[in-house]
Amino acid sequence: MEIDYLQSIVTKAGNALSIDGIKNQICDLENKIKHDVLALEVRKKLKREISRLSQRREKLSSSSFFDIKDEDGIRQYREVVSRKELDIFNESSIKAKAAVTEFKKKYDDAAEQVEKLQANYIAASDVCIEAIAIKDNMKKKIL
Repeated sequence: MEIDYLQSIVTKAGNALSIDGIKNQICDLENKIKHDVLALEVRKKLKREISRLSQRREKLSSSSFFDIKDEDGIRQYREVVSRKELDIFNESSIKAKAAVTEFKKKYDDAAEQVEKLQANYIAASDVCIEAIAIKDNMKKKIL
């Protein structure tokens, strides 16, 4: 249930950002029509694009639960999304810290085992050296 809510928040945030972006695109195209020397066909294409973008902007703004036509609505929307994202990041951070702690414990345990194995190896090596010395001594006594 919370995942669906978060997905709707993210979608609506994307819509809010898209509306802002569409608004900027429309302004850019309108400026291009006003200030550039363009062929009639190009002007018509740009006007159709402005119309299409305006319809898209209206469609997106009507599907939002905030009034995203004004800057306060967009800001409010972004704050809600930012808080949710912050909660998600905090939760991820807690999980990551727990994983790091668990990994450190496993690493410390493995390092301790390596030290024990090295000590056993040294002890076994000492025993082997002593056994070889005894064997060599016995060979000398026999010969």
